[in-house]
Amino acid sequence: MILHLDKNFKPIVGEEIQFESFTFSGGEPHIKINPNFDTSKNVTITHRLNSFNDLGLLCLAVDALHRMDVKLENLIIPYFPSARQDRVMIKGEPLSVKVYADIINTFNFKKVIVF
Repeated sequence: MILHLDKNFKPIVGEEIQFESFTFSGGEPHIKINPNFDTSKNVTITHRLNSFNDLGLLCLAVDALHRMDVKLENLIIPYFPSARQDRVMIKGEPLSVKVYADIINTFNFKKVIVF
């Protein structure tokens, strides 16, 4: 089973999970995953992480799937946000790549694939 969170990024073919996503007037992303699929099958999620809201949609999708007792297999993303940041340059700045990595690692995917 595949959940393509970005309709324009479908790097693999397979049985797709249907969903609706939208943004609340306050700017928060939201998702409603159609529960009419075989939840016993492992799920791969694909997504483009171009903004922190994109990461937020991924977080919400993972939470919704976990609440449906779905097993997550892979996350496929074309680019890892802040991937070129290898250190903090100036005191007071975040290590953004670690923030993204820590959040994604909490999802416990078996594999994260970055192009």
